[in-house]
Amino acid sequence: MPAKIEHQTPSLSCSIIGEAEDGIACFRGVPYATVDKRWAHSETKHSLESPFDATKYGPRCPQGEGQVLVTGGVNDPVPGDDEFKCLNLNVAVPQEALKTNAALPVMVWIHGGAFNYGANSVARYRPVQLSLLARAQGTPVIVVQIQYRLGPLGFSASNDIRSAQSPPSLTPSGDLDPNSTFGNFGFVDQIHALEWVRDHIGDFGGDPANVTAFGVSAGSASIHYHILTGTPLFDRAILMSGSAPTLGPLPVELYETSWQNFLLQTGGFEDSKTSVERLEKARALSPHQIIEGFNSAPLGPMADGDLLPQSWAYNETQKTTRCKEIIIGDTKIEAIIMDGLINAIPQTRFSQLVHDTIQDGEGFLRAFDFMPDMDKTAYRDAMRCFLSVGMFQYPNILVAKRFPGKVYFYHFDEPSPYPGPTFGLPYHGQCALFVYQNGNAEYPVAAKTTAESMGKIWTAFASGKAAPWEEYKVATRFMRLGPNGESSLHTLETDRVREYNWIGWVDENYESLKQLTRYLTVRV
Repeated sequence: MPAKIEHQTPSLSCSIIGEAEDGIACFRGVPYATVDKRWAHSETKHSLESPFDATKYGPRCPQGEGQVLVTGGVNDPVPGDDEFKCLNLNVAVPQEALKTNAALPVMVWIHGGAFNYGANSVARYRPVQLSLLARAQGTPVIVVQIQYRLGPLGFSASNDIRSAQSPPSLTPSGDLDPNSTFGNFGFVDQIHALEWVRDHIGDFGGDPANVTAFGVSAGSASIHYHILTGTPLFDRAILMSGSAPTLGPLPVELYETSWQNFLLQTGGFEDSKTSVERLEKARALSPHQIIEGFNSAPLGPMADGDLLPQSWAYNETQKTTRCKEIIIGDTKIEAIIMDGLINAIPQTRFSQLVHDTIQDGEGFLRAFDFMPDMDKTAYRDAMRCFLSVGMFQYPNILVAKRFPGKVYFYHFDEPSPYPGPTFGLPYHGQCALFVYQNGNAEYPVAAKTTAESMGKIWTAFASGKAAPWEEYKVATRFMRLGPNGESSLHTLETDRVREYNWIGWVDENYESLKQLTRYLTVRV
């Protein structure tokens, strides 16, 4: 049974009680911000009641049921759901760092889940094993895991909601005040979590001037959004299977349409004549009534034009920010998460859609190996390839080319060892599972080798002391992680694990590819 420990945190004006597990002190469910009204911005929290019990995970944001591809994986609903108490984080730190002024590097985890699902209590991402690996190799880190408001509770926007918000304003330092911006409530929650790290992680032995943000899927895309604000509160980043073009930022008009659809579907708003009346009636609904009412909605952060740019200029070098270096990469079969969509579109319908939306439709079909009368498996594989490239792999190439600092690119190609639909496939999100080391005892040797290699590289990178491998801009080479537990540098020309027949067509027609991808995946 884990032993309880008590630790003084002067900046929070409290004594905090956590648990020690194998020499790693874990503090869970620590509130980093407060909010008491739906569709309002949160405020960073700078004090706690003393003593504060941080031995249990905090509540999640209310959410629907997300897709779980890994057998035995759950979203751990044990802590319960609470719309206004879900803004909490966990801190894992080597016990010895609590007793000294260690100033350890800090890794801040932002979970994925398509901006609709997820939490910091998910068992697959428990931080102790990663912390132990980092300490054993001499690069100890502090791992902070945050969560934020999700789905329509975190990312709704409309003229009705805008009517209750103030116009954009600046902070005393001259930066945009996130709390004065329109919508993007869940994204601003993330900013406040990073502010909490800046202001309070020193009490836990962390260095607020040495912070690495890391995340998967929507968490990874979030990190890229933070960079695009121009004021990210971290020094380096690890982006696993997600960047800005993957899930937005999306135009304001989509959110207004989604809001109007919600009002019609939910009903009872016919007599509400003003924005104030509609907003207050919507705020009175339960969280799950809100979630059910938004059965088709834009995903995630909105391109408001103030906090986030209205478009990401992927063909222009991005401006320099505090974040000076990134690791960015993807898995071979990212689009396995889109199999439901793929199964819902017959091949004949898709072929017609391609010709209706893309000028060079035949070129697209050839580039992604779509053949007339192909069987269902071949069609599924071609669709997986197209969506993997359009949503993840090619956007990552664009980010790698235009990021103004150091870029380290990887391809994750170690086959999944998990029973079920992912077995044998390097699939979306698997790289993050490997980083956390929690399945190593059951993995075959090759998978365990790749997992341990990633955990060591990721935490050493976070220390700021070592380059993980050759910079991408030196010779456009990436690190291939797997298969067979191997790690080696390659170019697109020398890689023999993936097919790149699509690269020439996509280089010339990316906008068309992006429009088709958005049409299929962002429906309101």
